Amino acid sequence: MGVDRVILGMSPPQARRAFPEKQVYEDWMGGNLNHCYLYHGLIFCFTKCDSIRPLPDSILDLIVIQQRADAILCEEPMLSWTRSTILKALAWRGYPTQRLQHGHILIAGESVYNQTRLCFDKADRLFRIEMDLNFSELPFCPPYEE
Repeated sequence: MGVDRVILGMSPPQARRAFPEKQVYEDWMGGNLNHCYLYHGLIFCFTKCDSIRPLPDSILDLIVIQQRADAILCEEPMLSWTRSTILKALAWRGYPTQRLQHGHILIAGESVYNQTRLCFDKADRLFRIEMDLNFSELPFCPPYEE
């Protein structure tokens, strides 16, 4: 699982080489993100950091995509999906799903450590995708706020 040529499990240097886009902070991202690389509509989170950036020996364990127009899911633009249309597409492809708090959807991976969460706004439109290697922590998927 990943974004473009970036896949979960990469080191920070590998991720930067694979995704050379300029970093930018956006208000929705929140704070205390020293362990992350920040891009328009996208966060790459790593397992270890210092007071400034991810450490070179850490691994990419969470990717968050939020309202990014060029993001593709199941061969369609991310922003074109609703809860009902993505559930139908995932069922057709044989992906098991589970409903989470706030009406979000969990797509189970091949192991408990490979999970994807789909987050929806109040109109049931997909606004956020989270791909996670370490599902032992609480889900990051928040309720939608305008």
